[in-house]
Amino acid sequence: SASAMAAPPGARIAFRVHPRQVKNPVLKLVCNVPWRVDADIVPDYVLGKTTCAVYLSLRYHTLHPNYVHQRIRQVGRSFTLRLLLVLVDVGDNERPIQVRW
Repeated sequence: SASAMAAPPGARIAFRVHPRQVKNPVLKLVCNVPWRVDADIVPDYVLGKTTCAVYLSLRYHTLHPNYVHQRIRQVGRSFTLRLLLVLVDVGDNERPIQVRW
């Protein structure tokens, strides 16, 4: 079984990870896909030339409801496909994700 880890130097990189996400447990679930830390990216993950992802824990969102809006604004329209990767880590998962744009 392959374990999740940063790509070794010289390896082909499948995606890039912002340093704030290095300790994110979701990276342990990524298998057989090399990644590297890149402090020069704005989103949490750059998954390809036109695709990125911003990570959001619902627990964090209940404490800081404006965070996700700030992050999405920071990413802007730099990518064709912008994903919101949501970790459902609260019991009541409907209330925190109601969209208020």
